[in-house]
Amino acid sequence: MTKNDDIIELVHEEKKQNILSQQLLQLSSSLKQNFITAGSVLKEDNAALDHMHKIATNNKQNLIRESGRLGRHAYKYCFDVMMFFLVIFVLWTFISMIILMRVFPKV
Repeated sequence: MTKNDDIIELVHEEKKQNILSQQLLQLSSSLKQNFITAGSVLKEDNAALDHMHKIATNNKQNLIRESGRLGRHAYKYCFDVMMFFLVIFVLWTFISMIILMRVFPKV
């Protein structure tokens, strides 16, 4: 190899290194842009999750409150039904006594 060939080889290697460094710079720039985009997407997702968490907490509190109201209504309904059956039983007993007195008169 001559000195001229070495210089040509050196220039050729330098061009390859320049091309590789430019590609590396482009890739790192692209990677940086991807990280920025991913960061903004994560921030939006976190904001959406916070909003959904607040809604879920509010819904849970509403369900607890409504569950209590439903329990009170169920208790009241059960009490009302029992009272209705008691009135029916008393009336039935009264009517049965009257019928019994008519069927078997006093001697």
